[in-house]
Order: sequence, then structure tokens, then C-alpha cells
Amino acid sequence: MGTAEDPGTVAVGRLGVGHRGGPLTTETRDGLAGDRAPDAPLADGGRLFDVFRGPHFTVPAIGAEPPAALPGFTRAHREESGGAAHRAYGDGLFVVRPDGYVGPATDDPRQVGGYLARFGG
Repeated sequence: MGTAEDPGTVAVGRLGVGHRGGPLTTETRDGLAGDRAPDAPLADGGRLFDVFRGPHFTVPAIGAEPPAALPGFTRAHREESGGAAHRAYGDGLFVVRPDGYVGPATDDPRQVGGYLARFGG
């Protein structure tokens, strides 16, 4: 058994943590809501984890258009279908919370707005 100082123990121990069915998730399709948001390389050479970094909510819109109006504490990022982000998420709209977990996974932009309204948006 590792110690608290053993970074491998801490990293592995957190990989299985999820919040499926929790009060901050909304699943309207199969998968991802409540899970740790997956990383993926982006078409522009960056990574999704770089887009998520910071105190904001992020709306990855994969093979979809992001909602037209988002609150100021939210950023949108659009990726086309067929790339690595699509393989990790599938098509749709997702809200990645500042803690790196997926809130809703949906195809309906109204659900994104409704979810963000819970946090002051």
C-alpha cells in the first residue's frame, strides 16, 4: 500500500471516482454525466484539458453548435465530428464543471442553459 506522499497511489485512487446520478449531474443520454471529463487532442493542436483549465464552466460542443448565449463564467469550445474529441465524447453538448466533471450530457441547448442557471447563469 502506498503512502500519501506516493503520487502514484493518489492518482490511481482518484481515477475511479464518479458522480453519476448525483445532484450536480443531468444525464439525458447514455454515458458521461457525472464522470471525469476525458481529455483528447484537438484539431488545433491543443488539448481539451487545456480548454477546461481555470475557474470557469466549459461547454464542449462536439459535432454541434454551442448555445447562442452563455453566462460570463462559461466558455464554449466547438469541435467537429470525427476527431479525437468525438471519439471520447460522441456528438452533443456537454458542460464540464470547474472541478473537471461532466454535468449534463445532452443534445438540447436549452438543457445547458437550465443547468448553468443553477449556478447563477
